[in-house]
Formats: sequence, C-alpha cells, structure tokens
Amino acid sequence: MNEVLRTAELVVTASGLLAILLAAPVHGIRPALALGLEFWVGASLLRLSSQPSWSALGAAALVVAIRQLVQLATRRPGPPAATCHVQARGPTGVSS
Repeated sequence: MNEVLRTAELVVTASGLLAILLAAPVHGIRPALALGLEFWVGASLLRLSSQPSWSALGAAALVVAIRQLVQLATRRPGPPAATCHVQARGPTGVSS
C-alpha cells in the first residue's frame, strides 16, 4: 500500500508542476502558483498518510502555510497599470 501512495504522491507533485507551467502563461504566475500549491498540499497529505512522522507533518503544514500566503497575495490587486498620455496632434503635427 505504501508503494501505491508513494506513486500517487509523485503523480500529484508532477501534476502540480505541470499545472504551474501550463497556467502561468495564460493566467499569470500568482494564480498558477496557487493552483500548483493545491496539488502539492494533496501530495503532502499523501506523504503524511504513507509515512506518519513529525517531519512529514511539518512539511504538510509548511506547504499549507505557503499556499495560504500565495492565495492572500493573489487576492490583492496588482500594481496599477502604467498609463501612457498621448497628445492628439492635428494634421500639421502641432498639438491641439
């Protein structure tokens, strides 16, 4: 049973990395990290169920804490977009 859980842990971890790589170009890095961390929380819980130890519990707690920080950062609005002020020019090239 432990071998099945270890294989599942590897698959879930790799799926999280793949999710980050595929989602980052489309949705941005913060939402992609949040998605990948969801997978890594699952992998940490699988590891905890296959090897119950204090270090596995600490690793799972650390991943959950990092996930919470990333989700908090994702909810905040990003920096304002740079605005470009362009003056309209008439047919002679002189500003209106």
